[in-house]
Amino acid sequence: MRPIRSSATAVDDGDDFEEPGELAAAEAPAPVAAAPAPKEDLDAGAITKGFADKGLICSVLKPGDIGTITTDVLRLAPRSDMIVLDWQIGDNGEIAINIIDKVLEIDKRSGGRLRLFAIYTGVRDLKTVADRIEHDIVSLAKGQNPFEFTNETDTAKLVILGKGVGADHEAGQGGRCVEEGDLAERLISEFAKFSGGILRNATLASMGHLRSNTHRLLARLNSSLDAPLVTHFALVGSSQDAQQYVADLILQEIEAQLPLDEIVARFAGPASVRARIAQTYIDGKTAKIVLDEENAVVHDIPEATARGLIEEPVAALKPHLKAFAVALEKKQSEITNQFTLESIAKKLYSVLGDDMADGIKQHEQFAIASGVRLANGASDFRYRQLPTVRLGTVIHDGDHYFLCLTPVCDSVRLKGGKAKFLFGRLDEDPDKFNFIVDDEGNRKRLLIDRKDLFLKTFELRPGIDEVVRVERKRVFIDYAIPLAQGGEYVRWVAEMKPMQAQRVVGSITSNLSRIGLDEFEWLRQLAENWSG
Repeated sequence: MRPIRSSATAVDDGDDFEEPGELAAAEAPAPVAAAPAPKEDLDAGAITKGFADKGLICSVLKPGDIGTITTDVLRLAPRSDMIVLDWQIGDNGEIAINIIDKVLEIDKRSGGRLRLFAIYTGVRDLKTVADRIEHDIVSLAKGQNPFEFTNETDTAKLVILGKGVGADHEAGQGGRCVEEGDLAERLISEFAKFSGGILRNATLASMGHLRSNTHRLLARLNSSLDAPLVTHFALVGSSQDAQQYVADLILQEIEAQLPLDEIVARFAGPASVRARIAQTYIDGKTAKIVLDEENAVVHDIPEATARGLIEEPVAALKPHLKAFAVALEKKQSEITNQFTLESIAKKLYSVLGDDMADGIKQHEQFAIASGVRLANGASDFRYRQLPTVRLGTVIHDGDHYFLCLTPVCDSVRLKGGKAKFLFGRLDEDPDKFNFIVDDEGNRKRLLIDRKDLFLKTFELRPGIDEVVRVERKRVFIDYAIPLAQGGEYVRWVAEMKPMQAQRVVGSITSNLSRIGLDEFEWLRQLAENWSG
């Protein structure tokens, strides 16, 4: 073995490179920054070659000055998806823990980057390292494997790996050992297992395609459009409106560059979903169907049935109705209407083998992702620019939740000391709800009933930029919206996605615009496609 040498590979912006396929990103792991210990021999060449063989860029840092190693790793962290650290960088784990803590905080501020940490160490008993991490890094929790940790949002994972072979470490830890030449393959495997998932794969593929086609996007939105942009700002007369127009334009162009239909078909289509179900059984779990309204009775279903749920759920479950009836101690005829397409929404919480509580939580999280653009419960929200009040804003006045129904065009260019905003009241209902929000970590199922609508006007106080902007308060309320009078506030909770907010408004207005008409009842009942 030879002493450590500083080694790094880098890509110059001017270098030629082979452009990846349009859908390659979901299959390609990411760059790695490695920080080995100065007191242990490490074959840096074997490590960099191992990654190069996989088409990856790896930087190996030699901590010549212990005081600069943290700064060096933090400098590379924003461009690295994997960070490999030795446990003993001239100390007994303190530097590694400090680096991990700081990177996790940076990632949290940027929205929770997908990140794999690896402690690659020659310490004989890896359990001592695991115990220290569990005690000192409070943002990471130990998983089923005692040598693996994840954060609360499942965007960061830490694994402990031993240098060398099983004989170099305590009995029973051989599965955690890997030699330097094989480190790249092991880390790629760990990253793939951690970053996998239907939606993650589709998202990674989308981002990879966009990254490889950035030149097309820049060619369309080039500097020759700057003069028209100046004209737009001048004519609109509102910097807020003009900025929003630019944001929408960029989003539309990004969407135009992505072959989302192709990406989704490949990474989130029926074949991918069936493969995910198959993996459940490979992992030793079994898909389960909920049989009763109280979620107390569940029944295992075979893999073929679970896969059949994707396209023909009623037909897939029909052969099992007799067994379901026995489990419920009822006749089969009594439960048939409980397994129609309209009635199985609450029966699929454990379809991937999760327990009931986790399954419900996951369904709620998907609902939040589908409908909520921003929320005060998001881990990165406090690092964002404070939002404005607009269509889709959810507030709480101390008693009830309300949803802003004021059109976007009426929420800007607000002159004077007050502006009236129209809100519809949202009632908390665990069983009947339109959408779900995360209010400072608490899930709220909320209902706006278009047939029993409660409207309320709030007079809010615009700022100097002629919009009502959320303020950050520290004493009684974190995120507050100023009322026009009395120095009082209401609490900002969330902002719905534009299409979800428009859907609510459309539903309300269609109900309000219904025509009431007295007519011959016989004719009303027999006339088709008339009264509805």
